[in-house]
Amino acid sequence: MDLTSPPIRTDPLENTVTSRQTRLTEQERRAWQAYVDATTSLQEHLDQQMQHDARMRSVHYGLLIQLSEAPQQRLRMSELARNARISPSRLSHTITRLENRGWVRRETCATDRRGLLAVLTEEGQDVLTRATSVHSAALRQALFGCLSHDQQEALLAIMTTVANGLRR
Repeated sequence: MDLTSPPIRTDPLENTVTSRQTRLTEQERRAWQAYVDATTSLQEHLDQQMQHDARMRSVHYGLLIQLSEAPQQRLRMSELARNARISPSRLSHTITRLENRGWVRRETCATDRRGLLAVLTEEGQDVLTRATSVHSAALRQALFGCLSHDQQEALLAIMTTVANGLRR
């Protein structure tokens, strides 16, 4: 055995400058895991409730909400995809599903013939009104019902700080 050889490490990154700078602390790791577990479970719960009680997926609800809040209840497809954080291709397929249900229609943009608009229909607005009560009840039951008023304020402050930091 060569006595001048360094000891074999079980973790090759242990005690390196890079590992000390990039590894999460135990508290950071636990906070991250709790965040991932909670948001994944919450999204799954919302999807199940929306599909069962409102007969729509959460992504459909989100798109209808965006359209309902837009001027004249219409948005360019590119803007809707960007806001929803989905690809233009996925949005196109999803809008087709919503069109088939009568909730949305596509129109050509008057100022740019190449552009397409997604427009919320009257039937879409009616469905959205009913779905909003389902969505609100599911959020109150699964999220806000578990938190005190102070915890809700803290959650708002934390998520706002994170979102603002990511926008920089």
